[in-house]
Amino acid sequence: MKVRITVIFLMLSFILCACSDKVSDKNISHASNTAEATDTEPDDGVDKHDIEKSDYEGRDFTFVTWDDFSTNKYFFCEESSGDILETACFDRNLAVEEYLNIKLVNIGIPNPGTEARWASFIQSDIMSGDGAYDIVLNSWYLGIFEMVTGNMLFDWNDVPYIDLSKNYWNQTLNETLAIQGVLFVAAGDYIPANSRCLVYNKQLQIDYNLPNFNEVVFSGNWTLDKFIEYSNAVTSDVDGDGKFTVADYYGFSLYCDYNLQEFFVAADMDTVYINEDGDLTITPLNEKIVNLISKLRDFFAKDSVYTYHWRDAAELQMDFADGHTLFSDTSTDELEQLRTMEVDFGVLPIPKYDENQKNYVSLAGSYYLLVPRSVKDIELVGKTAELLNHYSRKIYRPAYFDVALTGKYIRDNESEAVLEILFDTARYDAGFIYGAYNPFSYNMMQFLYSDSKAEVASYYRANIDRIQKSIYDKINEAVRAYKEES
Repeated sequence: MKVRITVIFLMLSFILCACSDKVSDKNISHASNTAEATDTEPDDGVDKHDIEKSDYEGRDFTFVTWDDFSTNKYFFCEESSGDILETACFDRNLAVEEYLNIKLVNIGIPNPGTEARWASFIQSDIMSGDGAYDIVLNSWYLGIFEMVTGNMLFDWNDVPYIDLSKNYWNQTLNETLAIQGVLFVAAGDYIPANSRCLVYNKQLQIDYNLPNFNEVVFSGNWTLDKFIEYSNAVTSDVDGDGKFTVADYYGFSLYCDYNLQEFFVAADMDTVYINEDGDLTITPLNEKIVNLISKLRDFFAKDSVYTYHWRDAAELQMDFADGHTLFSDTSTDELEQLRTMEVDFGVLPIPKYDENQKNYVSLAGSYYLLVPRSVKDIELVGKTAELLNHYSRKIYRPAYFDVALTGKYIRDNESEAVLEILFDTARYDAGFIYGAYNPFSYNMMQFLYSDSKAEVASYYRANIDRIQKSIYDKINEAVRAYKEES
């Protein structure tokens, strides 16, 4: 039986930049006061930008996005509504538009169906020389492999007016996703935070006399073994029919897709890392990898876990808000969807591998900003991207963190403290972002919920060289070619 928690990968970058200063609602500036006025406010901890005010005579600055990722209250808002995030989005965008005298425009491409097909839209623009797109707003892994190996992107380090050292750019992303020093994907405060996490049902926690999970987290003892133990304690055949259905209680429910990554990263491991030469390299097989995957595989095989895949019929899906599962995995951007949940809930990090692990680590997902090689005015791209991130930190970030996320979406101080952990310990999986659904980042996850009898170690050994050559070596070679050309 399988379950669903809808996960929409939005987002990033506020992630590592989360600061302890709290900003009240009244501090959210409105762009109608003009961009110059915003810049003359008292020091608010936002780095100053170095962009001179310009007049581009109202020309369109065009984003291209994939289908339903294109319009929401994070990026493109046509009016200042009563919604705090939509208002902050509108004000941020207006500040940039007024500063440069441009119009931010979005082109949403109807769902192209595949990552390669998505990349083909960018390639077509490059081949035609039209320069129709100034920036690609890309959902975290979609088509990036094809764009990099197809020589479709600019290195953000080569874009004029961009200063990635400013605090409104995501420094951790800059460090972990630069291949041979080349950064094709970038994000800053323009992209809302998104970190993988768990939510838990407080009523089931009480009913089954389980410990205070937050105390376990803050003591440093929130481990994979504890998570499995508590999950098994709740699982029960509530209606007594001798079989487990959506009417029963489960320890853990999840949508099976990218779950290995979140547990892998939480165990303080990378599926793929940047080696000393700056190349993407699959992490060699070791005992910890085998133990982690084997333990999760055994756990997922039990009645304690209710899983589903995107192909499953709607009647086989179960929502965490229905109250029949103790834990479920989600992401920080999806917490808003639980606001109407009747049963109280809390937020937890994905558990550590064991108590010897020093810190919790959270898988970060995001949109990314990409610069297509076909752009007509690379200087305007740099100015606009720099200002969007600057004004996001000044205008949008306070609304998102201090008003919406911690003020509306979560329900207790302990969960707010957990959010700080999630943001402060976020990590980006280079293997997933650059390799997407390849045989390592994706197929290895099948071990968690398939009936395959294959051994983890033997599968790993049999496939690692082929995957390295077919995915990551191609990216490494493409980056070297880009550097030679540049």
